Amino acid sequence: MGEVIALASGKGGSGKSVIAANLGIAFSKFGKKTLLVDADLPMPNLDICVGLSEPPVTLYDVLAGTKPVERATYRIYGGAEIIPCGRSLEAFFKADVRRLKGVIAKVRPNYDYVIMDTSSGLNKYNLSAIKTADEVLWVVNPDEPSITDTLRLKTAVDLFGIKTLGMVVNRVPAFGIVERRSLPKLSREEVERKLKCKILGIIPETKHVTKATIMCKPLLEYKKSGDIVRAFRDLARNILLPKTLPAPKAK
Repeated sequence: MGEVIALASGKGGSGKSVIAANLGIAFSKFGKKTLLVDADLPMPNLDICVGLSEPPVTLYDVLAGTKPVERATYRIYGGAEIIPCGRSLEAFFKADVRRLKGVIAKVRPNYDYVIMDTSSGLNKYNLSAIKTADEVLWVVNPDEPSITDTLRLKTAVDLFGIKTLGMVVNRVPAFGIVERRSLPKLSREEVERKLKCKILGIIPETKHVTKATIMCKPLLEYKKSGDIVRAFRDLARNILLPKTLPAPKAK
């Protein structure tokens, strides 16, 4: 039975879709059979992040009950697969988010991991998606609005008893020494204390993300090496390694 991980953020613009896309590809490159699901029904763009152009059948069709999920599943770079949403507003209005739970239940036995990209904020769409997951990976930016809004969403999700996997701090800028001295300090320990979970990855701000998006390619396909690639590999390892180690024996 595959493990379902929902990526969630309380603030738009956190880069959650880029994280989801490249984490799924990194999982696949580590030998894990991985499915990406674009569960951000109102504003989907995971297909763009993985370089998939205008898929003819999408999750909208599956949630409307007009197409089987197999028809909406596509293979992408790195060997991962994706169920995209598409761009049609008409299809969005016909989609029934209540069917998402059944879709996830049907596909998860076929994969090691199912990674869901969810919508930002606090709404019925991301709560419906998150409630189908085993764990949540929170995506924040290193600023107070992002952390505060994500804490609000996390507090709501905690009420459902869904486990938190950890968090990713994304779009971390490289400030110079003079800039760092003039800015308020936001330490790793403070962020972990506020959200009450561990940081599993730190992804630097880089122009390569924008370039890859313009080129309609996954970042890990566009950029083969460098700090950003190492950051995604480290994030994948930090998630996968504890899950592959044997549980400690009871004393």
